[in-house]
Amino acid sequence: NEHYSSAIPNVLLMENCGIGAAFCRSIGRGICNAHELRRSQILQSEDGTDCCLYNGRPSILRIGGNPAIGDAGAVALAAAFRMTTSDDTDGEGDNGRIMEELDLSSCNIGDVGAEAIALALASNPSSLKRLDLSSNKITDVGAIALGRALIESRERTSSFALDQIILDNNVLIGDEGAAALAKAMSSGAVRSVHLRSCSIRAEGAAEFGKALVEMMKHSKTLQFQSTQIDIDISGNPFGISKPKKKKGAAYSASLLRDKASSNIKFIGKSLQSRIKGGFGMGLATAESDDDEEEMGNVMGEILSDDEDVEEFDSDRLKAIARCGARLFSGEILNTASESNAPAKLASKEARLQILIGMRHCFLDNGAIDALAAAKVFAEKADAISILSIDIAMNTGIEDATIEALKGAEGEEDLLT
Repeated sequence: NEHYSSAIPNVLLMENCGIGAAFCRSIGRGICNAHELRRSQILQSEDGTDCCLYNGRPSILRIGGNPAIGDAGAVALAAAFRMTTSDDTDGEGDNGRIMEELDLSSCNIGDVGAEAIALALASNPSSLKRLDLSSNKITDVGAIALGRALIESRERTSSFALDQIILDNNVLIGDEGAAALAKAMSSGAVRSVHLRSCSIRAEGAAEFGKALVEMMKHSKTLQFQSTQIDIDISGNPFGISKPKKKKGAAYSASLLRDKASSNIKFIGKSLQSRIKGGFGMGLATAESDDDEEEMGNVMGEILSDDEDVEEFDSDRLKAIARCGARLFSGEILNTASESNAPAKLASKEARLQILIGMRHCFLDNGAIDALAAAKVFAEKADAISILSIDIAMNTGIEDATIEALKGAEGEEDLLT
């Protein structure tokens, strides 16, 4: 109602309140009514300008922790987004914005709800800035639908279709879902992807490395210049360190200075090609408790620093192939061998800036070496700047090493 539109709060917080799908249908009707009101105001204004983008509807809607919402509630909200498609068909600017933030975490949403939201995002580019679907029941099917929808939406706008998508703690999202979202990121459809505590293994982590390489190719476009990209895949077991407390001394930060630069070619070319050529990327993950125990025995064999790659037996090479941090880094480091001439350095502020989260991923010393080498290479390249790699909560790593990879002032010189 026009007379009550000014009473609608800009931020509506109804988390853990016992609301369900009926509430979402009411909110959906409100979104549609506000859209019609906005259209009439624009038509009635003398200069045709839109003076109140969120008149009659909240710009931030946080209704997480309400499991009764389910797929039915998600479908109702998605339908409202689809029905309020902007007349600005190219999706530029904020003209098509419906909300800044939609939080549907812990709402018992599955693939049906995720696919409905995906359709809404595809049909209404830039209608939303931040989407939180964490702690739901979404699988690879829903994640793939969201990734494809973001790419489709990106094709209709010259900027990011979505600033951030959060899918943390959807334990049935694995490598295929991660690959779809990594592809969406590489296309410029989304700026920040969070997939913490899902079921991502080596292949999924490697896909984000490929995404960064693809963005490097377009880093000088207006969209990516001075843009900050955020990838957080913490809490996924793609490392090869056995998930138990390690004995002995912690991995020393003093090793980084000698190893980061020298490891660029070794890890990026020799080891990576050896793994891919010999064993491929299609390694099976554990399907049962027995398989998990057997895999754990292989993952638990931490490779010592002085072992020669030629002497690795097949089990150890397969273990390395299961390490997502190595393969993630290898995708970036392989670009070092593709260019013989050193590139002219761009200013750090103008580069594509990357934040990476790999906390509690069972990373071993070799994985840390690979990540350090990737960070050093990025600093020398004329494309991206890896501002931070967060490796906290990985057992046996010194605080100074963690701070160095995070880019902490006073510690980062350990990498140079």
